[in-house]
Amino acid sequence: MTDTAQIIIVAVITILTIILAIVGIQVVFILQEIKRSLTKVNNIVDDVEGVTSKIAESTSSVSGMMVGLKTALSLLGSFNRKKNE
Repeated sequence: MTDTAQIIIVAVITILTIILAIVGIQVVFILQEIKRSLTKVNNIVDDVEGVTSKIAESTSSVSGMMVGLKTALSLLGSFNRKKNE
């Protein structure tokens, strides 16, 4: 009776050890895949950051150009008023 119980216990422990080893290997593979995915997401975020900074620079350039144009038009308007007076 004791021999049968010991054999069953050893078999169960062996099977559980094998299952846990397989699960551990799968967890390592999953973590590697997560690392690759996060690296890709990081690259995408860097690209988006570059694009948004270029858009911001373009917007500020256009804004500066509009302010300069407005100033030039107001200056021309003031010259026209002086000529008319």
